[in-house]
Amino acid sequence: TVCTDYLEAGVFVLAALVTDGLLKIERVRREDLLSFFKTIDEMAPGALKWLDQSTVQVCRRGPLRACNVKTNIFPGFPTDLAAPMGVAMTQAEGVSRLFERMFDRRFSYCYELERMGAKIEILNAHAQAVEPQPAQRLQMFRSRDPRVHLDADFRIGRKRKPLARIAHQIF
Repeated sequence: TVCTDYLEAGVFVLAALVTDGLLKIERVRREDLLSFFKTIDEMAPGALKWLDQSTVQVCRRGPLRACNVKTNIFPGFPTDLAAPMGVAMTQAEGVSRLFERMFDRRFSYCYELERMGAKIEILNAHAQAVEPQPAQRLQMFRSRDPRVHLDADFRIGRKRKPLARIAHQIF
């Protein structure tokens, strides 16, 4: 038996929130993402509706709220969802904070988001503060961080607009 990819499910949840979209995700193992879903409930109250044991519908019910996230080993917040969460934080009202407890220098994607208009302050090798400032333009960017692929599919904007592709190159 192959388990579902909980990181992929998390990325789709965040994509729906950032784009103000409506999305139904099936075969989600809720127990694999308890900390993540708790954070989503704080950031977007009422956005998650469980249709059954393993199917969740995501629909934002108002603006995203600022939140504080600390990555940790399972069952904590997954470190590989920190980058997509950083993108979602750019759309939240208020200043959000992200604390990376597992690895140093995981914030290289932030420089690219800043080039797109995001207001992010790298506090140290393990912490960043994100201010709400939606970027309005798409542009070519480069990153050494392969997790940027997850972020590159998000449209940094508001109001039920289709996902737009941001051209990127990993070197």
